Amino acid sequence: MKSYKKKIISYTLKTIAYTFCAIGCAYQVISIINLYFSFPTTVFSFIEIMDRLELPAITLCTNNLIMLNKMKCIDPKFNQSWTKLMELSQQNLFYSNQTRLLKQKLIDHTIRKLMDQLPVYDFSQLGTEWNDLLTNRYFKCATDPYNVDKKCIDHSNVIQSAQELGNCFTVFRRSENRTLKEIAIKSGISQSPVIRGVEDSLNLEIADQPFHPNEVFRMMINFSLDQRTTLNEKVMGHLAIHDENELPPIRNRNFIVYPGYYYEFYISKESGKYLPSPYVTDCVNYDREKSHMDKSESQIRVMSRETCIMDCIAKQTINLCKCWPPELPFIVLDQNNSNNHLKWCSWRDGTNIVGDNSSKERNWFHFCFANHEKRCKNLCKIECKSDSYEILRQSVIWPSQERIDHSKKYDMTLRKCCTLISIRFWSSEQSIQDYQPKYEFVEFISYFGGLLSIWLGFSFVKTYDIGELVSRKIISYIWQYGKQSLSKGKSQPSRTTKIRPRVSRYLKNSPSLRKSLQI
Repeated sequence: MKSYKKKIISYTLKTIAYTFCAIGCAYQVISIINLYFSFPTTVFSFIEIMDRLELPAITLCTNNLIMLNKMKCIDPKFNQSWTKLMELSQQNLFYSNQTRLLKQKLIDHTIRKLMDQLPVYDFSQLGTEWNDLLTNRYFKCATDPYNVDKKCIDHSNVIQSAQELGNCFTVFRRSENRTLKEIAIKSGISQSPVIRGVEDSLNLEIADQPFHPNEVFRMMINFSLDQRTTLNEKVMGHLAIHDENELPPIRNRNFIVYPGYYYEFYISKESGKYLPSPYVTDCVNYDREKSHMDKSESQIRVMSRETCIMDCIAKQTINLCKCWPPELPFIVLDQNNSNNHLKWCSWRDGTNIVGDNSSKERNWFHFCFANHEKRCKNLCKIECKSDSYEILRQSVIWPSQERIDHSKKYDMTLRKCCTLISIRFWSSEQSIQDYQPKYEFVEFISYFGGLLSIWLGFSFVKTYDIGELVSRKIISYIWQYGKQSLSKGKSQPSRTTKIRPRVSRYLKNSPSLRKSLQI
């Protein structure tokens, strides 16, 4: 009786212990499974030294919508009125202020009329061109002296876009041409400043000096003062330095540059590396997705999240209102582009908006444009690798008065028409934020196996022992079953033994035969 009670107590305690271990193991296994399938990430922030300093993309605009000569050619009435105003201002200087107001009023009226009449593409052809802004002699890269046959101006990949401020130009935006990356300057390399300069001068003017350490690019911009039609604003340009995949609206993240200054832009590169779905960063590699995109429906060349959002909003605006929103850059490609017939959207009164409802009381900006912004931002994911730049700017008057006084080459006209721009890396250090999975699949298996080992005593060795024991049992069972089947087949009675009972009965019923057998 006592042994029976001991067995019951032993079995009860063992059952409680096994149940506790099983519940504890199940709880932690479920926890680690939930944690793994929530796909957590770990962010590694570190500094990396760049071996080569690659050029960022640069976008430049002026605040001049239309060139004066082109406006005269396309509108003869404007040409006649402009000629009369010019003659009036020259004849009587007393009315010069009034004539300036009349000039600007005439220009504004003509520009508004052209914007309402012409498609965006045709209107952009009247504005500033890249050759009007650029002075080839002062478009230089630090790599040019080392690659005479591969100068950066030949691989600048200039992209023109029409924006509300005027024509904009983006250089060094990424293309299939990888030459610029191949010839990128090594960090820290520069030419010696102690060289014989123009007229044997040692102290060279800023524009002619050799490149400084970590300086990668230098250019001079000509604002073409004689062709300006924006008379009621100061002459200026807008400059943005950005990722080579982007094409930003110039209203965002830009610096204003004025003629008569030398600007030094010091940039620090920051890179982010993200993870695709199902991780929380949920990024997209737009290079890979580019092959799956319908290029016939693409309004802007999608290469980043920003361009994806702009392309999405542009599609919605075109589908609803059949016009191009002035808040987005219109890429000027060629005459065969399907969007070249689109006109600017007029949010003020609905001019040039082709929609189901032509009521002027409608808020066209929200209906055609703003209502789609949130949806497009949710639709477009961040890029798996993106670059951004921290930018500092400093400026000095250029050319300096001393340089003008002591040089035949530089005079006051440069201070009125032109600006000099230099792009330099603050240092060759690059800040990187790298998102990595917190748990790899191998780590998950290790955690899972560790829990089974702690709570239930399982291990690979134990699994082998259990497998070996089970396989032996199975083999033994198969062997015994086969042996029994074989022995049953051998022990079956023969035909003669089956007739023996008949013989015994016959002898019993025949006494004479039984006696003869006994003899």
